Amino acid sequence: HRAASDTPQRPGHATRIRRPLLVALALTIAAAIGYTGWQMVSMHPAAAPMHFKDGTAVVLPAEVNAPGDWNWLHLGLMDMLSTQLRAAKVPTESSRDVLNLLHQSGNAQLASFALVVTPHVALSDHRWHVQLDAKAKDGRHLQAESSSDDVLAAARTASELLLVQLGYGGGAGPSAGGDSLLQYLLRVEAAQLAGQPEVAHRLIDEAPP
Repeated sequence: HRAASDTPQRPGHATRIRRPLLVALALTIAAAIGYTGWQMVSMHPAAAPMHFKDGTAVVLPAEVNAPGDWNWLHLGLMDMLSTQLRAAKVPTESSRDVLNLLHQSGNAQLASFALVVTPHVALSDHRWHVQLDAKAKDGRHLQAESSSDDVLAAARTASELLLVQLGYGGGAGPSAGGDSLLQYLLRVEAAQLAGQPEVAHRLIDEAPP
């Protein structure tokens, strides 16, 4: 009977056996990751920028469900969102032109625009909910929504989400640090758009330093 020590072990023999197995395992994992990544890309294709060759975008006055002292959001938020779209290089009609159009013909001519955005704003349990419903001329319906304790922050996030869906990216809005000043300026702009110059002048006269 040979002792176990009589059968010499070849140095590195186990290593040479394990190495092909490790390589095969690594290739299998890499293939699985690659396949999973391909599936994710296939399921979530990158958004292509929406084309505005045959028209421009319009933002309608916001539908506001909040106490009366927030009525300025009806036009103020409309103007803010229009500004954000233009800053992101989306051709967008001015708020004043949209109001003139609505005054002259109502909603009859809205179908001629490439994109029509309707903002909805609601205050519930001390929290603001902003939802943007967008309808494209080609039949597409887009929706973006956000909630925040600050109505302008919620509107900004919702508009950035909408811009991403349009393929224009986000980040075009003003910084959050100036929300109190922006809110005051939007109240002034809303009064001007509503044809209330006396209210706008009063707000300017009463503006804090």
